Amino acid sequence: MFSKKLNFLMEITKVQNSMLAAAINVDASHISRLRHGNRRLPKNQTFVKPMAAYFARQIKLDYQRKILADTLELHGEWTEDKDETAKLLYDWLTDSRDETGHAVDNIIKSFTASDRNAPKPLIIDPCENLTEGNCYYGIKGKRNAVIRFLSAVLKEDAPQTLLLFSEEEISWLYEDNEFAKKWTAFLIGVLMKGNRIKIIHTVNRDLNELLQAVAKWIPVYASGAIEPYYYPKIRDGLFQRTLFIAPKTAAVISNSVKQHTADMLNVFFDDKNAISALTKDFENLLQDCKPLMQIFNASDSDGFKALYFDLLRAEGECMILQSGLSLATLPASVVKEMNNPVLSKLHTACTNRLAESLERFSYTEILCLPDMSKAAINVPAIYGAASIELSTEQGAAHIKNIISLLKQYPNFNVALNDALPQDVIICAKEGVGAMMCKTKEPYSAFAFNEQNMTSAVWDYLSNMKDGHADKAKVIKKLEGIV
Repeated sequence: MFSKKLNFLMEITKVQNSMLAAAINVDASHISRLRHGNRRLPKNQTFVKPMAAYFARQIKLDYQRKILADTLELHGEWTEDKDETAKLLYDWLTDSRDETGHAVDNIIKSFTASDRNAPKPLIIDPCENLTEGNCYYGIKGKRNAVIRFLSAVLKEDAPQTLLLFSEEEISWLYEDNEFAKKWTAFLIGVLMKGNRIKIIHTVNRDLNELLQAVAKWIPVYASGAIEPYYYPKIRDGLFQRTLFIAPKTAAVISNSVKQHTADMLNVFFDDKNAISALTKDFENLLQDCKPLMQIFNASDSDGFKALYFDLLRAEGECMILQSGLSLATLPASVVKEMNNPVLSKLHTACTNRLAESLERFSYTEILCLPDMSKAAINVPAIYGAASIELSTEQGAAHIKNIISLLKQYPNFNVALNDALPQDVIICAKEGVGAMMCKTKEPYSAFAFNEQNMTSAVWDYLSNMKDGHADKAKVIKKLEGIV
């Protein structure tokens, strides 16, 4: 992540915010936000090259060269050429796609596998090995306090809406596999009893940490019982807070400075007045938050379709990843043969959106090289029409239509990549939003327009496209299939 790399360089070279800001002609506050991860690296930034050149001039000592050579995984001696050093640092600072792409890949894997290996709800005596009065200390204490909190909720007969917020460092939740399984099992148990959750995510933390947190929550998001939000404004990150509240039952709170949570105090409350005051605290924060994502399942097909076509209508470049062929490029003659009114209506809407987009913006489909013995149209069943198998003749007609579109429209592109995730369709428009939808049961879809998450998905799709979208080569491969 850029912020971590920048921090590393500034620490090893003993450079202060004001020194770097003066060297590259930006405000010191801008450097501070970059270091804290509160500001993403702009796509068309101009300051990283002079930044890299400045750091190259500050690397003067042998121990600095040794540490950097190890960090950058360089072989041989560190170069004495400042220009070459600057290029090495620039390439390293701007290369964050692999890390972010891995985080997005985890979200996709969690999303497509959310129906498998669901943990069984686990109920234990909330007092067993957990009661330490109401004060709990450090990571172990936080875990015990949270399990006690969820156990208390599970004992309630009437369901309620839990209120969750944490801007503290969250590795305590996932770094211990046994605790992670127990925490997830308790949470599933809580949801199975009819409880709901409102959760406020922290988006100004490290982007990859946010993406990993979302990946962990995906299986329970799919239940439809969780409303995720985010606070959109920048915070300085000095003081961190956690609020876990069950308004009818209990609460757990903690505070820390920056990311220092070891040995910090976590407090469990079951006093009704204290819980009521903390609930008002959460509600005041929620008023300034925005939805992080919208979640759809098979019962909300109309809502999904409306939002999906709103995304397709929005202005901007578009990329769509799917393992099968798309409905938008299916020839009208093949749709007519199928005599399916629902499919026909969807096809008309998709082709109209495609035509509108191609007039002004690039539109890229990222596909696996189709196997004509089992060609199929990838249609999210949440549309109200399941994926459709094609005959050999219909598949050939479809491929011919894709070739025709490639030749006719400069803005239409196809990337053929055999290493795509299965059973999912991902659509993104740069700077607008993104959607993921499953093509197998249980059907669900997620949509989000938070800037950092949208950019992360866009970068992931760009990575999947790069090296696979040479139009002449794609046409030749498709003609070979026909």
